[in-house]
Amino acid sequence: MRIRNFVIIFSAIFCLSTITVNAAAAPKAKPAVKPEAAKERTVTEINNEELITPDNSYLGYYNPFYCFARGMNNIASCGSEVPRCMIYNSVKAPWYGWFTGIFEGSGLVVCRALTGCLDIVTFGFTKSSVFSEKYPESPWDATWIPAKPEPSPAMTNSFE
Repeated sequence: MRIRNFVIIFSAIFCLSTITVNAAAAPKAKPAVKPEAAKERTVTEINNEELITPDNSYLGYYNPFYCFARGMNNIASCGSEVPRCMIYNSVKAPWYGWFTGIFEGSGLVVCRALTGCLDIVTFGFTKSSVFSEKYPESPWDATWIPAKPEPSPAMTNSFE
């Protein structure tokens, strides 16, 4: 029994001494070297086209029944373009605006009628590609009376 205890103690001391010697002999890790910041400036290239948000308000969608009704509305109300342009232009230029409004309105009557026919014939296959902010889907959506322009600071004697 004593011999067995002696062998166990001896082998434990031998194993522990071997482990500590190998651990002490292992090379210590060097601290990591921090990379220095580059002295040069870097320029980032930006594509301006990616930053511009597209205006999707007039892309439209394909609904043949809505486009057919829009075409009928444009044909029925195309005559309202003459008084609309006369009112709009007479507010902008009081002396001759009604005269220029007659000609501008007459041209828009033809455009409205052709746009209505196009919507009816194609059942709106063109979606809203013909229309824009200045030429809306209906003459009733257009601006009839322009907004008053703000007076310049020189006219108001104000520096605000």
